[in-house]
Amino acid sequence: MAFVRSFPMTKALKTPILQNERARQSALIRIIDICLSSMAILILLPLWCLNILLALFCYQYPFEIQLKYDVLKRENYLVKFSKGYLKHSLVLLQVIKGDIALCGLPLHEGENEFISNFKYQKAGLINVYNLRKMSGLSQIPLEETLKTQCNYNAFTYLFLVLRFLICTVLYRSNNLVSTNTISLFGVHLDNVSMKDAVNMVINSKNVIGTKVGYFVNVNSINLFKYNESLAHNINLGDMVFADGSGVRLAARCKGCALKDNINGTDLLPLLCEESIKRKKKIFLLGAEPGLAKTAAKNLKHTHQGLQIVGTHHGYFDKKNSQKIIKVINESQANILLVGLGSPYQEHWIEENREFLNVDITLAVGGLFDFYSGKIPRAPLWLREIGMEWVWRLAQEPKSKFKRYVIGNPIFLLRILMNPKGV
Repeated sequence: MAFVRSFPMTKALKTPILQNERARQSALIRIIDICLSSMAILILLPLWCLNILLALFCYQYPFEIQLKYDVLKRENYLVKFSKGYLKHSLVLLQVIKGDIALCGLPLHEGENEFISNFKYQKAGLINVYNLRKMSGLSQIPLEETLKTQCNYNAFTYLFLVLRFLICTVLYRSNNLVSTNTISLFGVHLDNVSMKDAVNMVINSKNVIGTKVGYFVNVNSINLFKYNESLAHNINLGDMVFADGSGVRLAARCKGCALKDNINGTDLLPLLCEESIKRKKKIFLLGAEPGLAKTAAKNLKHTHQGLQIVGTHHGYFDKKNSQKIIKVINESQANILLVGLGSPYQEHWIEENREFLNVDITLAVGGLFDFYSGKIPRAPLWLREIGMEWVWRLAQEPKSKFKRYVIGNPIFLLRILMNPKGV
C-alpha cells in the first residue's frame, strides 16, 4: 500500500484561493444589493410617483442632493425627494448603481480615530452599529462593532438585513423624545447610557447611607400588579435603570426613546474594569450555595486586579440578615451586588439599607447564574434584536414558562390597551 504524504497548503497557494472566494462573495453580495433594492423600488413605486406629484404641485423640483459623511469622514452625496413620504428611499437607486451598499459603514461622522482599517468598505444604509443602537447595545465600541462586518458572506449579509428590519419595526421611530427620566407603569426610570450608568454606580458615596440601584424589566412591571410594595421599593431607589426590549417597546409606545438597554449582565464587566481603576471592592450576595463564589472566581480571572472581598449564597433565613450584613460591613466593600430574585431582593435591600456601610447596593437578580457558568449567555445576534428572553426560556423552560410565555403576552396586552398611559 502506498502512502501519500500531505503537506500544508503554502501561503502562495492559499492567497489566490482566498482572493477568489472573497471575489465570489463580493459578487453575490452585489447581486443581493441589486435584487433587494429592485424589489423595494417596485413596492415603493406608487409612493414615489405621489412624491413627485406633490413636489410639482408645490412648484418645487422633485429631487434634492444631501451631503452625508460616513465614519471615515468621506463625502457621500445622496439623492432624496423634496416632498412626500419616505423621502430618503430614493437612495435605493444609488445602491443599484453601486455608489453605496445596502450594508456598509454608518453614514455619520466617526466617533473615534481608529477605524482606518475599513477604508476599502463602502458606506451603507444598514450596519451592525446602528442595529445595536436601536436595540440599546451601543456600549460596544464602534470599531469593534464594525469588525463583525469585515468578512461577511452572502448568508451573514442577508441575516444582517433581516435583523435590521426586525429592529426597525420594533424599536425605531423618528418622532421619539429623549428625556432624562421616564415614567412607566408608575415607576420613574433614569434614561441614561451604559457609560453614564457605570459612572453613577462607581461614583456613589456613602455619605448619609448606602445608595441603591434597581433594574426594571418586563417581569418587574408584571409583578407590580400583584405586589404594590415592589413598585414602592423601586421608586425609593437612587437610580432605576430600564432593562430589556419590553421596557424599550413600552417607552416607544409612550413616545420616549431609551438611550441604552441597561442590564446587569452587560453592566458588570464595565463596572469591574472601573472598579479596578478606582480600587473599589465588591461583595456578592445571592444565588444557590457555591454560585456566587464561582462567579467571583471567574470574574477575578477575567478582570485581573479585581477585588471581590466576599461572597454569600442567597439561601439564608431572614433572621440571619444582621449576621450577613455584619460580614458585608466588615469586608469594607464599596459595592454590594444582591441577587436574591425579585421581589424579595428589593424588599430585603429597602429593609436593611440603613444597616449597610457600602457605597451602593445593586439588585441584580440572576446575574450570578451567568457569571458562574451555570447558564450560558444568549448569542449576540439574539441580544441584538431584543430576543434574549427566548434563549432564557430554552435554557430553563419550566422555571421561566410563567415569566415569558404567560408574562410577555400580558405585558404586550397592557401596552396595546393603553399605549400612551403606560
